[in-house]
Order: sequence, then structure tokens, then C-alpha cells
Amino acid sequence: MTPTALALVLGASVAWSALDALRKALGQRLGTTAAVVLLNAGQLPAFLAWAWLIDAPLPAHGYWAPGLALVALNIAASLLFVQAVTVSPLSLTIPFLALTPVFATGIAATLLGEWPRPGQLVGVVGVCAGAVALNPREVDGQRVSLWRAFRRERGSAMMVAVALIWSAAVSLDKLAMRHAAVPVHAAVQAVLIGAALAAWLALRGRATELVPPRGAWGLVLGASVAISAAVGLQLIALKLALAALVEAIKRGIGLILAVAFGRLFFGERIGRRQLYAVAAMAAGAAAVMVG
Repeated sequence: MTPTALALVLGASVAWSALDALRKALGQRLGTTAAVVLLNAGQLPAFLAWAWLIDAPLPAHGYWAPGLALVALNIAASLLFVQAVTVSPLSLTIPFLALTPVFATGIAATLLGEWPRPGQLVGVVGVCAGAVALNPREVDGQRVSLWRAFRRERGSAMMVAVALIWSAAVSLDKLAMRHAAVPVHAAVQAVLIGAALAAWLALRGRATELVPPRGAWGLVLGASVAISAAVGLQLIALKLALAALVEAIKRGIGLILAVAFGRLFFGERIGRRQLYAVAAMAAGAAAVMVG
């Protein structure tokens, strides 16, 4: 991975981590679907300005097959994510997102013919193992295995589907950007996803949720800046690096930062298991970078 690609992935990882914190706060003030709509709308000014500055053309004909598939998958993932954490505990659903680098590797190999080197594959496994170990797996003080959760919790199976969809989305981004410039692709996705979810809210008589309450506009603005940076940097990185490696580094760095932010800003305790998990993810991310 080139230094430029690495810098872009690291920047995207930090931006995604900042977005997660802002999105959590925003979700407490708005409905989840409304927050997704507003964040998609919030990306548009940056990407439309970027497209105008470089005089980017409209997407070519070949864009629409992967582009529309990407819209459908992202909407499905958003709804599945919400449903998963609604019907099952967070501790028994979120850990399955650790599978995204593994899924991304297999899908990128199939769709794009991208095969990481052996050392990088070891790094991907290290990131996934650390991510699984990092997440708590307790309900009402009782420890539950992930395999049992997958068999018994509907939300766990849904979150595996989310991980699979997000992994496919990375490869579809690369396919779509063969036929459209980065800002045009980002703007098209934001418009179509935002419009579809806004229409869904309107049909359910929930259009008023799209108006942020007083005091939430600052969060909307901050989250819009964060998601614009995260999406833009990631899409540029995908043009320079293997999709599986981008996903592995993003997942590893994002979880490491989540632990650090939890300790720094919320006083969350970091135990020995968390330290081992962070070390495994750091080593895995390093192997992906230099492998």
C-alpha cells in the first residue's frame, strides 16, 4: 500500500470514528432513519461543489448496474441494522460486524480479482480476531457464546447480513467508480438513498421527523462534515488500494479509536482482554499496511 493510500485510509478511519460518536448523539435526538436521510443530504454540498470544480461529467451508462445495486444494498443494510439492534441486545449483534474484512476479501477477489498477499491476509485475520474479542458478549450478567447467539438471536443473523452487505458495497463502489468520478458517484448515492428513505418516512406519515429539533442543528452540521470527509477519503483510497485492505484497516483503526475515545471522554474502563484485543487489531492493521 502506497503512503498516499495509507494516509487516505487512516484519515477516513478517523473521520468514520468521529461520525460514529456524532451519529450516536444525533440518533438520540432524531429517529434513526431520519438521521440517515439528513446525513445523506448533508454530504451533497461538498460533493456537488467538488464535481463542479473538476467539471466532472455525468455517470456513464455502465455506472447504473453497480450504482443502483449499491443503493439497494445500503438501504437494506440501514434497515437491517436498526431491526437487528431492536430485536436483540447490542452485545450479541455488533460483534458480528467484525466479519466485514473477511467478507470483503472474498467478495473483492470474486468481483474485482483483487487478492491480498499472504502477510496481508494474516493481518485481516488479526483484525477480525481482535474485533471479536473486543466486543462484550454478556446479557444480564451471563456470558453467551457468539455461536449460540447466532443460532438463537434473530438480530445476530441480521447483523451478519449487514456485515456481508457492507463488504459487498466496498467492491461495488470500486466497480461504480470505473464509470463515474468520485464526487459524482458520492452525490448520486446520497441523492438516491436519501430520497428513497425520505419517501419511505413520508409514506408512513413520519415526514415531520426530518425536521431536527432545536439544538440539534449543530450535531447535524458536524456529522455532515464528518461523513463527507469519511466517504470522500475512503472512495479516493479505494481507487489506490485493494478493497479488502481498506476495509480491514478502517475496521481495525475505528475500533481502536472507539476504545481510546471511550476511555478519554467517557471514563470507560479498559481491562486486560480489551488491551489484548487492541494489540491484535493493531498488529493486524500493521500487517495489512506493510504486508
